[in-house]
This record gives sequence, structure tokens and C-alpha cells, in this order.
Amino acid sequence: MYTTDKDKCWRCGRCAHVCPEDAIHVPVTHEKFMKAVAEVANAVTSTFELKRIIYMNFLTEMQPECDCMPIAENPVAQDQGILISDDPVAVEDTATLDILSNVDPLPGSRAKGIKKKDG
Repeated sequence: MYTTDKDKCWRCGRCAHVCPEDAIHVPVTHEKFMKAVAEVANAVTSTFELKRIIYMNFLTEMQPECDCMPIAENPVAQDQGILISDDPVAVEDTATLDILSNVDPLPGSRAKGIKKKDG
């Protein structure tokens, strides 16, 4: 049995990815997090007039983990550029996913061997 120091653990799940015995499994609960992100984004964007915000997505130095991690790994794909729009769905959901669904993972990156899936 193991214990986790909640003051030191970032709850990133990295331990599950690097365990050579595949002995650690972290339950994924993205729904609550994604709802909170949407609520915060709405709180910020609702303070601006319609079409007075631009949304940018930098498809550069794409890492397999959250950029909150203290170390960087090999990028998972070649840089694809910067996307800009006044429509967040066009930038994030449409253009970004369209581009990344047609990009091959870089050799030696953690993305190699990951199967693409819808969503």
C-alpha cells in the first residue's frame, strides 16, 4: 500500500505514466475541471463587448503533459504555427483539432504509439 502527500502531489497523474510496472492508476475526473474552466472563461469574456476578444492557440512546443509540469519533454509533434480568431470554437475545436489529427507524432516522443480517437 502507498500513501500520497497531498501537500506535495500535483495530482497530474505523471506517476501513472512513468511507472514501469503499470502499477499506478489515477482516476480521471475531467468533467468537474472542464466545467470550472468554462465558468471562469465565461466570467472573463462576458466583461467584453461581442467580437472584441481575439483567441490565440499556439501550436508550438506541444508537450505530452500539462504545461504546469516542472520539466519539459520532447515535443510530440512539429510546430504547426499560431491560430487566431474572434471565435473560440473555430480556433480550439475546429482548426486545432483538424490540424493535429493530420500530424504525425515525432519519433521518440511520448505521443508515438498513441492511437487517435474522436473527441
